[in-house]
Amino acid sequence: MMTSFRVLFVSLVFSVPSLLLAQNSWKGRDGDWDDVKSWTKNTLPELQVIAPVKKTTAPAKPTTAVPPKPGATPAAPGALKPVTPPAPSTITTPSVIVLGGGTVTWHADRQGDFSLEAPLLMTKKAGWKQLGGPAWIFVRNGGSLTLTDAVFDGGTSANFIVGETDPGHVLVSGLEAVLSMPAGEIKLRRNATFTVLSGNVSAQLISFDDMAEGTQAVLTLAGGTLTLSSNAYGGVYGGGEHHYINFPTGSKAVIVLTAIESDGIYEQLEKGGIRYNNRINPAAFKVEPREGSGVKVTIDPLARP
Repeated sequence: MMTSFRVLFVSLVFSVPSLLLAQNSWKGRDGDWDDVKSWTKNTLPELQVIAPVKKTTAPAKPTTAVPPKPGATPAAPGALKPVTPPAPSTITTPSVIVLGGGTVTWHADRQGDFSLEAPLLMTKKAGWKQLGGPAWIFVRNGGSLTLTDAVFDGGTSANFIVGETDPGHVLVSGLEAVLSMPAGEIKLRRNATFTVLSGNVSAQLISFDDMAEGTQAVLTLAGGTLTLSSNAYGGVYGGGEHHYINFPTGSKAVIVLTAIESDGIYEQLEKGGIRYNNRINPAAFKVEPREGSGVKVTIDPLARP
């Protein structure tokens, strides 16, 4: 099962070279997102995928008829084959944003919501953080955030929302990777995917809301640590049959609930907001009290899928 998640990670990161022709990369110094001089293209990156650009190959020159040799029978009118110009070739130019170093600051008080509807890759200990204003963060409508040994700090945002009319995708990997929502929730909507292979993710609460019939949204903990600080809903709001936190087989992940005791977490395990191998199985989990308050949740080493 772990192999499938590594394949997902590799496909998301290493399928990108063909896209990088259209990338706009941060130059690596600390600074503000809306400073055009800090981007390699000297322009702010598009937060939505750019519409495909169609380039048509120039048609070949018309064939010139060759006069018949003396004594040859002339060709009948219209016998020459018409020249068909080649079909247009379509070249897609999606918007790819790359943060490879330095910390980028998003000022919500002047820039509003950070609505990511394009691929964003964060690597090499790059950072992103939000300051000012009540604006929210979105990864939606085909947008994706791939975080590898980098830090994404939601800062002042009350919501980090993945998915909308069309899905959004988040992938966290690397021992030093951090995605934090100190002031709010991580919400998954409508076929959103959120996969943690390693690193640390933290928020007050995980929420599943605005779920259309027939959709499925899963937060997959294949590794790493998820820390939740709210004392409400057993850590998961709106979890159910098709919307839940999942520990796949072989997961070494940890959930830390700093304000919920064992009774609250067992209720969540029994109703299926947190599952093992996509199934409700409270016996598969090991729940341990933390010093002071709260609990730590892991897969029991003896658990069977």
